[in-house]
Amino acid sequence: MLLRSSLPVKVWKDNILEVALTGIFILVNWKIGGITAMLLYTAAYIIYVLLKSKDIKREMKNLKKIARG
Repeated sequence: MLLRSSLPVKVWKDNILEVALTGIFILVNWKIGGITAMLLYTAAYIIYVLLKSKDIKREMKNLKKIARG
């Protein structure tokens, strides 16, 4: 709870996106399977990364700052 209040991240949004991604993974593998399921999940993951690209870029900048000292 303390960590969540100190970070500039909307946890509920991340949780919903990750649960949706997990649900997609389970559904496509259960209903379709094979290479088609892998391609559908890959497409969903690419969409997830595009939605989170701003956060990813911000965190990469923070990592670089930490690495430099």
